[in-house]
Amino acid sequence: MASDVSLRLLKNPQDPKGKPIIKTTPKYLELLTIFPDNSPESRQFIDFLHSQQNRTNSFQKLW
Repeated sequence: MASDVSLRLLKNPQDPKGKPIIKTTPKYLELLTIFPDNSPESRQFIDFLHSQQNRTNSFQKLW
């Protein structure tokens, strides 16, 4: 399960070539890979993902 906090690396304005600044953010990214098999359960899950795409902060198809 993903956490409620993620890390973001930012360039250090005082030292652009040095170590980046690590900043926590309240959002996260979770990558989901599906290999559908045309079963009813697989089709139902794909339909669910499609139904959620227009909702804010929901699933987004990457490709």
